[in-house]
Amino acid sequence: MGAGIAGLTLVHELRRRGLTDVLVLERAQHFEHVGAGIHIGSWGATILDANGIGAVARARGVPYRARRYLNRFGDTVGVVNHAAIAARHGGVTGFFLHRADLHEVLVAGVNTEHLHNGVHVVSAEQEPGRVRIQTQDHGRHEVDLLVGCDGLHSQVREFAFGGRSQPSGLGRWAARIVLPADPTLTEFEVYRGIGSSIGLAPLNAEQMYLWFTSTTDGGHRSVDHPRSGADLVRLLRSYPAPRIADLCERIDPSHAPLVADLYEVTVEPWWSGRMVLCGDAAHAMSPSTGSGGTMAMEDAFVLARALATVAEGNASLEAALDSYYRERLPRVESMRLRTRMASYTNTLPTEELCRLRDERDRILLADPDAHAFEVTDALDPNA
Repeated sequence: MGAGIAGLTLVHELRRRGLTDVLVLERAQHFEHVGAGIHIGSWGATILDANGIGAVARARGVPYRARRYLNRFGDTVGVVNHAAIAARHGGVTGFFLHRADLHEVLVAGVNTEHLHNGVHVVSAEQEPGRVRIQTQDHGRHEVDLLVGCDGLHSQVREFAFGGRSQPSGLGRWAARIVLPADPTLTEFEVYRGIGSSIGLAPLNAEQMYLWFTSTTDGGHRSVDHPRSGADLVRLLRSYPAPRIADLCERIDPSHAPLVADLYEVTVEPWWSGRMVLCGDAAHAMSPSTGSGGTMAMEDAFVLARALATVAEGNASLEAALDSYYRERLPRVESMRLRTRMASYTNTLPTEELCRLRDERDRILLADPDAHAFEVTDALDPNA
């Protein structure tokens, strides 16, 4: 269930291993060019390459060469040179693009007979050797395995685990918006203010991506969610950095940003009987490191590889699902810790704490391999 990044990547990965008896149930009636930007890390880019669609996706985006950290005044604190790290360690350089562009690339490579839009699933019940799925308008389906690629508020997670798997709030919210490109913005920039942060990234020749993250106060929003471009500009004005000041002049006051409170999902294990979770449905986390899309692709890669062992007669379904979960869990929990740390340090509550953080980061980011883990822990796409 779910025709997002996790679900579509899984279809590609299964097909690459000769598994084509797949049915994708998607609730949306049709796909629209909506959303904002997405970062595809080294591992995600490698997986796209292995499925023969990496070049097409890259052509619609911009290479992720470097990440520059700045304070709210626009002074550089440190730079992570991702292109150099990838070259030094034999990895693949990631890239940014519009999420809808990535989705279109993934959809284009899927057999339309396998993809069913406008399907509202009412229930899913496990029976010996199968899962019986009841839909609102599209009848009943019986499947060998139900994979939940249906995101933060996953129905499959609810079917498999019930109320104990509800998302938990992170005490933060984010506003995202796509703007006309600034030709002088050539790398990912992160501006860290007091209680908030701003991210900027080029998406393609015509567009750039901006997101604003803020903390909440005692379970209540410290500031109201911006409902318009004008509201967002008022928040950005707390950053005197020249680039941010220039952006404030160019944001359409009537252009409403995409705004959402941020949540985390923790459920163990990720499978129950003949139901299994993939991507955000299994482990949604803070977007502070921009790793959600890549993590979903990694899940799809490992799950498909595990299911191939079942098709080959080398493992039971139960053993394969447990292998998938146990292989992915250390990587996911490591990234969860990194996202929590980044989310906290990017939105420190006082000027003094921000100053101390920047002093620390000037030292840490002077190491040219400070973020080498983003490349050196890469998956083997031929496995």
